[in-house]
Amino acid sequence: MQAHMILSMLALLAGAVAAAVLARLASARRPAPGALPFMVFALGLAAWLLCYALGVASVDFAARLFWIKMLYVGVTATPAAWLVFSVAYTGRQAWLTRRNLALLAVHPALTLIAVWTNEQHNLFWSATSFDASDPAPLLAVARGPLYWVHFVYCGLLLLAGGLLLTLHAARAASSQPWQSNLGLLGGAVIAMVSVAVALPASVALGLIPLALVVIAVAVYGSTFHTFPSHHLTDIVPTAHAAVVEGMDDAVIVLDAQCHIVAMNPAATALLGKAAADAIGRPAAKVLPAGDVFEQCCAPTETDTEITLETGMGPQHLELHTSLLYQGAHCAGRLVVLRDITERRQIEEAFNEERSLLRAVLDHLPDGVHIKDRESRFMLANQEVLYGVGAHSMDEVIGKTDADFFPPELAAQYYADEQEIMRSGKPMLNREEPTITQSTGEKKVLLTTKAPLRDNQGEVIGLIGISRDITERKRAEEALRASEARYRLLLEAMSDSVFVLDADWRCIVVNEAATRLTQRPREELIGETMTDAVPGIEQTALFETCQRVMQTRTPETVEESFTVEDGRVVWFEVNVYPVPEGIMCVGQDVTARKEAEAALQRHNAKLRAQNEELDAFAHTVAHDLKNPLSYLLGFAEIFAEDYGTLAPSEIEDGFHIIANSALKANNIIDELLLLAGVRKLDITPAPVDMAAIVDDALARLAPQVTENQAEIVMPDSATWPVALGYGPWLEEVWVNYISNAIKHGGQPPRVELGATPLDGAVRFWVRDNGIGISSEDQKKLFVPFTRVGQVRPQGHGLGLSIVRRIVEKLGGKVAVESAPGEGSVFSFTLPASAGPGGAVTGQNEDPGAPAAAHAE
Repeated sequence: MQAHMILSMLALLAGAVAAAVLARLASARRPAPGALPFMVFALGLAAWLLCYALGVASVDFAARLFWIKMLYVGVTATPAAWLVFSVAYTGRQAWLTRRNLALLAVHPALTLIAVWTNEQHNLFWSATSFDASDPAPLLAVARGPLYWVHFVYCGLLLLAGGLLLTLHAARAASSQPWQSNLGLLGGAVIAMVSVAVALPASVALGLIPLALVVIAVAVYGSTFHTFPSHHLTDIVPTAHAAVVEGMDDAVIVLDAQCHIVAMNPAATALLGKAAADAIGRPAAKVLPAGDVFEQCCAPTETDTEITLETGMGPQHLELHTSLLYQGAHCAGRLVVLRDITERRQIEEAFNEERSLLRAVLDHLPDGVHIKDRESRFMLANQEVLYGVGAHSMDEVIGKTDADFFPPELAAQYYADEQEIMRSGKPMLNREEPTITQSTGEKKVLLTTKAPLRDNQGEVIGLIGISRDITERKRAEEALRASEARYRLLLEAMSDSVFVLDADWRCIVVNEAATRLTQRPREELIGETMTDAVPGIEQTALFETCQRVMQTRTPETVEESFTVEDGRVVWFEVNVYPVPEGIMCVGQDVTARKEAEAALQRHNAKLRAQNEELDAFAHTVAHDLKNPLSYLLGFAEIFAEDYGTLAPSEIEDGFHIIANSALKANNIIDELLLLAGVRKLDITPAPVDMAAIVDDALARLAPQVTENQAEIVMPDSATWPVALGYGPWLEEVWVNYISNAIKHGGQPPRVELGATPLDGAVRFWVRDNGIGISSEDQKKLFVPFTRVGQVRPQGHGLGLSIVRRIVEKLGGKVAVESAPGEGSVFSFTLPASAGPGGAVTGQNEDPGAPAAAHAE
């Protein structure tokens, strides 16, 4: 390796080390304005120079090309970081919004993609080769169009940053002469960018970062390092220009004698005094007496909360004082007052919501618990606490089932739960034995457990719901025992009895058998089975008798016969093998069969209700999971780390808590509405549908505005008069219109209308969305069910409420849709027979014949 290359590498490495040291020094001064972007600026220079040095040290073309691509990580980051530093340092932090920072990140990302994929398009470099003329030869490149876009963009960022520093230095020259250094540095950056245009690409890549390192050292000395007579934290100019006037919180600067030196507009508004009337006066005559004055003028730094009594009620303030030093001398205090009244109100509302949710859980008849990955209890309601013999949550939090149940039982629970969390598959309606610790009573639980996931979909625990079915199991066992005794009793009773020999001839019949056949015993004895009961060979009873005759295994069969008066009579026939052949014992079970049919219908109804109840519990468990997780998670964070959290983090946390509580409350409201619709008996009456639609649209106004939805509807005078119940119908319209906005086009267009039918009125909502497949249409109005097109925020209640309301009012719901053609949701109501029922000028009925009704 040539000597000039070694010297170049050493210079590049020295520059990289110097930039890394500057980044480390700047990280220690992160509270200062611009320190964080300056650190990023220095790290970008270090990466730039390091990659350049590694490229120079590489011996083949491919390796050098790799390192020149890698150094563009620093090349693209450095100009943006320089501009952000200049903006932050010169007091323009308001420009540094998330949106603007995101826009600044777009160019580096696109440039890196263009560099790393240059071989596919040659738009950044049209050609690359060794450049032997460079003292530190890397690669000679022929600049492509994207290179010049990148060069101009980065040059503009560097120029803009240098210009901001130059202007800032000019304004501050009178009060802070040392800042003229920044003006010189800004001019140096401008000159450097101008010269770089004439340099070869490989030379510019090496010289520019070295020049920027020199500038960075000077910038650090002018801004973050203490000079003999001037430094960044001079009380009046810095606090006033960079802090006081730029903060939304009330900021007051006090000198060493506790006189007010400066205050921002927020402070004047809080104290109700103009700045001209307060500056220069003792704090004791301006600040409210008591805690505010004592804390502001305390000899040490303070961070506390105080309360002021105002005519509008108590005002809660967060007070922070910092001591301001000139060298080793305390020159004054910086007082920051933040109004946290709203936050306190949110905390109180959160506590109320949490208490409400806790009350809901504690009053559920089922046990509800949440566990972490190690099967430790994180939450348990009163039913669970009773089951484990605890009196409060504190007695179970952090413990496992092994702390409450016998080892075998606890081990089984643990194995099941670990498998659920490992596989991610729920365990549904499993019967589990348990022991009530407070009483020692053995019980049976019907348990559902499902994995609990975080926002990234990772399993972080599980949620379980258990229902005590001990009494039901006892009833089932008692029923089975009763059925056994019943069968034995039937065998001993005087039921119809036939004993047949191996030739199928009757050898024994009883009186009940003679009544059944309407023939005397003497005629039956000796007759074959087919003669005694004509047509029996076509029945399952005959097949059963043949099977028992062959297998010698008892069987029971039920058979129906049509008697002379046309009635269908059912018999339960027990067929037993006997030494002579078989014995058939038949009992008239017609009444029982009718009762069983009725019982089946009743059971079907009960099953439907149980399924809805299970779905209700499932919805409470799963749809309340996320808001509860947020509520509990942030409550723990605030309890443990509140003092270390930034104000913005605290504010974001409380926003999330409030939104989570609101979401849980909305779910509960919809569940209560769903239950109320089933229980209440409403007599439909003529309704003013135009007014109802207006009320629904008023409720949805924020959603309409947010989505820029277009609502098209007929004049209020043209709405037909139908029979219904206004509050319920308002919920129907809210659900239909809200869904149309959510799943409509961009922007959504929602059309409302009504069509008169024979004795009824069809009201409909049409959207311009992507449509719904015929398979998903079948699931739309099923309670607690979501279809593929529905977004995951929903909980499957809205359309089921619509269906229940409309059917309760004597109508039907329907949907007509096809993928790519939008959807039309409709419902019918009985038309009013009174005046005003006629409809004029109605919208065209959007495809009513093709609508699919929910049955």
